[in-house]
Amino acid sequence: NPSTRLVNNTIYVIIGVVGIIMLSYESQLLPLFAVMSIGRLSSFLSYTNQYTKPFNEISNVTNEYEAAKASFRRINDFLNIDFNPEEIAELRWISFERLNNELIQSPDSFTAWFEKAYNIAKSIFSQ
Repeated sequence: NPSTRLVNNTIYVIIGVVGIIMLSYESQLLPLFAVMSIGRLSSFLSYTNQYTKPFNEISNVTNEYEAAKASFRRINDFLNIDFNPEEIAELRWISFERLNNELIQSPDSFTAWFEKAYNIAKSIFSQ
């Protein structure tokens, strides 16, 4: 996208400079340049911007596609986490009451975020 804007702005400046030269033509340059007025230069620059808009849009879509593809890869990598089998070896289903008792009896067995997540889950499921 920045490279597209650089090219578009360079073309705009070149057309503007050529237009200014055509505005301030001398009699010896008359065969090279047609008569240019400020209104014609303004409309020509406006047409230049209108001509480059589709290229900017294509560049923006390409940029958004690349960003979406990178986001998809990050989310996919996050969701496909390989779990440590030693951590999963102690997996078991227990009730909220039993989990609450274990949290009270041995809070060092759990991580800090687990207690917060548990409290949120308890408030949601107890309703």
